[in-house]
Amino acid sequence: MANRGSGTIEKIEKIHGLPEPGREYLVRCTAMALPWTNRLIPMLWLPHKPGLSHFHVDTRFLNDEELAAIAQQQQHYPPPSRPQDRPATWAGVVAGEVIGVTVENDGLLTWGWFPRRCYRATFPARSPVADVTMQVKGDRVVALDCNNPYMLETLTVGGDRHYCPHQGTPLRGLPVDAGGCVVCPAHHLRIKTHDLA
Repeated sequence: MANRGSGTIEKIEKIHGLPEPGREYLVRCTAMALPWTNRLIPMLWLPHKPGLSHFHVDTRFLNDEELAAIAQQQQHYPPPSRPQDRPATWAGVVAGEVIGVTVENDGLLTWGWFPRRCYRATFPARSPVADVTMQVKGDRVVALDCNNPYMLETLTVGGDRHYCPHQGTPLRGLPVDAGGCVVCPAHHLRIKTHDLA
């Protein structure tokens, strides 16, 4: 899939701070036939694994009509545990609000960087599934802890502090709560970062 219209538009994954609603950013997008949109699908980082896998949708770049269609058609949360039992799109819908969207893909995806308008600066709030503490030196994560033993086994030391240690979702620009934590929009881990001398 060819990139289009890069120009001087910033990549959403490189910005510092929150994106500005109404402004265009270069967003990683893929083409899929889905019932809730006729546009390219904005991806929140990459699929977890090549081949049979799934990816998360960057809902900041979906318009109100698309979110309303998802909320009306898809209320699968939590999703069936077996991928083959899941619909093409499954979403978390709480009180009519879409809090997360995941798309199953049945093969290798092609994607590119495309200009997309930002409709909202942040992701809908959702209760975190676990608390993660990252010890960092400079931009590198040197130690991790988590109050969920299962999730702790999925975290990777040595990565960049600006990406979630679970699956690499970008953390730049996410709102920081009163405790100094951010919640990863992909898997809803609440992450606190401690800088080491």
